[in-house]
Amino acid sequence: MSRSKLPTQILPAILVFLSIALTLAVNSADTLADPNRTQVLDHTYAGFLYVEFICTMPEFSSSAQMDVHINRQGVVSISDADMSYGGSEDLQDGCVYERTGTWEIRPYGYYLSGPPEHIAVNENIFFSEHITMICPPPVGTAIDESPSGQLNGGLAFDFADALMDGAVVEASNGVGDLIRWTLGLVVGLPNEQVSWSAMKARYSD
Repeated sequence: MSRSKLPTQILPAILVFLSIALTLAVNSADTLADPNRTQVLDHTYAGFLYVEFICTMPEFSSSAQMDVHINRQGVVSISDADMSYGGSEDLQDGCVYERTGTWEIRPYGYYLSGPPEHIAVNENIFFSEHITMICPPPVGTAIDESPSGQLNGGLAFDFADALMDGAVVEASNGVGDLIRWTLGLVVGLPNEQVSWSAMKARYSD
């Protein structure tokens, strides 16, 4: 691992990023849509939601994939996922910076006609992290933090892009964190709810 100096403001920046800047578009659950509304789509859709968490200091990456189904009322059902991540970095003066964590991802969403047409998804993440910086004596443990909480900023995926090559929403900060979400969809059969794996197998025949 490389030897580098820990930026002075990295911990506050990480905490702010986790609390606020994981997503680019904010859609309150109260404004998404009425779950009792009538049919708004001519087809059902199936697909995947893929998330990547990439960090450069310390260096690590992790990902998770979820199955997606959209009914004719525009309600988006997404399977749950769990993700673990972590890494460490050797710093100047013999210090070691380590960051580990877990996400419990329980997303949900709706189709919104816009304009533009888009899929609004609340990521609904319950996160728990452990951040430490341990240095040789006499300093010892310089940082020992365990932030946790819920992330539910909201994601807005372009509907047309999701049906083509996949719609991407991402956010980054100044200390090397990048969160990238990708939504891919294909047209399903009426009233059919199947996994993305099954849909992919059918369309590849």
